[in-house]
Order: sequence, then C-alpha cells, then structure tokens
Amino acid sequence: MEFNYYRKIAYLQDLFYIFHAHFNSESILESHTKRGIEDEAEHNVAINKRFAPIPEELHIFFTLKSHGRGFMSFVYLSCADYASPQSISFENLLPKLRDVADLSRKLFGFWLMGAESDPLDIKSLSRDIDSSDLDERVKRELYSFAADPERYAELLINTLIEKEKLLSEYYKECEERIISTQAGLDGIAIEEVFEHIRLKPQKAVTSLNYSVSLLNRFLIWVCGTGNDNDPMTVLLGAEYKTIIHKKKAPIEIDLPLLGDILSEPNRISILELVREHGEITLKDVERHISCTGSTAHYHVTMMLWAKMLSVRGNGRTLYYRINDEYFREVVAVFARYCEDKN
Repeated sequence: MEFNYYRKIAYLQDLFYIFHAHFNSESILESHTKRGIEDEAEHNVAINKRFAPIPEELHIFFTLKSHGRGFMSFVYLSCADYASPQSISFENLLPKLRDVADLSRKLFGFWLMGAESDPLDIKSLSRDIDSSDLDERVKRELYSFAADPERYAELLINTLIEKEKLLSEYYKECEERIISTQAGLDGIAIEEVFEHIRLKPQKAVTSLNYSVSLLNRFLIWVCGTGNDNDPMTVLLGAEYKTIIHKKKAPIEIDLPLLGDILSEPNRISILELVREHGEITLKDVERHISCTGSTAHYHVTMMLWAKMLSVRGNGRTLYYRINDEYFREVVAVFARYCEDKN
C-alpha cells in the first residue's frame, strides 16, 4: 500500500484542538473516560498552560455542540475537499476567514441549523435566535457577533496566527513522535483502524492519504471510499493504537425490527435530518415532516427502541443523534450476505 503523508491537515486539526481543550475540557474528559483513557486531564492542563491565554469571545467558534461538532473544525476541516488534500492548510484557511460575509453565513447556518434568516436582517435573525434551543450564552454571543462581525473575525484571525506560531514550535519539539507514528503505520495497522471503526472498503485500498495529530492524541477519523475520484484520508492521533486495543461489546441487530422501522418513509427522512444537522429535537422533526408532536414522538421512540438513535437531555429539551455504532454493526451484518464464497 502506498502511504501519502500530509502534515498540514492534522496540523490544522491540532490548531483547532488548542481551543477545544480550553472551551470543552469537561466534554473531552467525559468522552475519554468512557473509552478508558485516564490521563487526559493532565494532557488538557498542559495544553491550556502552554497555549494560554485564549480570548473568551472565541467561545462561539470552538465550543462543541451536543453532537460533538465545533463550528471551525466542522465547517473548515470536516467539510474540506479531501480530494485535494494539499489544499487543506492554515495558509489557505485565513483568506476564507477574512471574507466576513461568508463567515457570518456559515456561523449562523451552523448554530441555527440552516435557518433561512439573512445575517444582515436583524429582525429575522433575532426571531431565529430566540426560537432556537441554544443555551443562553451561545444566544448572547450570536447577538454580539451580529452586532460587530468584523471585530470577531479580526480577533479570531489574530488569535489563530498567534497560536499557530506556538504550535509550530511544539511540532519542532515533538517531531520524533510523528516519525514514530509514521514508522508504525503499515498495511496491518490500517486494517486494524478499519476494523476498529467497522469500515469495510468496497475494494482493496492501494493508496491512502494520512496525517498525524499530536494534540488530539487518540483521534481516528476516516473520510473517502478509496475509489479513484474519492481518495481515502485518515487522521490519526499519535497514540491512536491505545484506542484500537480497547475492545467494545458489539450491538446486536434485530433485522425484522430494522425492516419495520425503515418501511416508514418519514423515519428515513428523520435519519437524513439528523445526518445533515448532527442533532435534532422533536420540534425539528415536526417542522421537517409536517406532523404533530405525538407523531414525531412516536417515530423517534421507535428509532430509539431499535438503538438507531441516542438521546441526551439539556434542561427540558431532549436532543437526538445517530448512534454510529448501531449502523456500523448493520453494515457488518449485511456484509455477511455479500461475501465471496469462492
């Protein structure tokens, strides 16, 4: 297998992680605790100490929504063009952030789940902010951004430039960790990664793009199918093997129940809605499929029962998201029926 290393992709990931470690320390620690990682608190403290201070005004750009996505990482990294990995870099990010109108549209689209209000129309924007289920801090920050987007954009850009210089120094000090991870990356290691995330490529992967993260140590993220027009790119934390070697009990798939649930087109629409936005409420379901509250509750309850969705509470509001593990198991179950018997 041919491995193509792109340093700047994970470098950009690590630049964003500096801010994630500051604004999302509790959720990061909770996530790693569930996976059996015990020293993440010390790691976060070290990051915050080394790269401090972080302006609190940047919270709106980096705090994670309940589905685990932050604005900067989701819009400018997860949705990047991985068919051209050489274009994903800090240098190419800055001109995008200097387009304040585009930054505003993306920011409000991210937080307000694609609301149609124009960022320049304060009246409609206020209506969408007030009717949203966002917490009060985020609402206040959206109002502040709308009042002076140029100031926020300038602060964001200047702070990123400042932290990028510190990150560059950190990378020079830790170059050996990148080299060590690269040395341990071979066909067997990649197969372990695929098995861990229950990914079965449609054909043998002969060429793979990858990048190594130093700060997000346990990162395992794969995009692309490996086809000619859709190259496979893997982002790996320098200590990703720690996660791979921690086993998790698989979810049992009830195929008759799966068929019953997906026989209702509205439930497929709900899955598409969650896939698009990451997390939804019952109100979102009501608006999207034009149904009553009781009908929305019925559909979502069926999907929860099957373990297609997971749920978490925030005050009186429940938020629903796709259960990734469930669908990975579904893929594994159906793969049995298409295995080559020759």
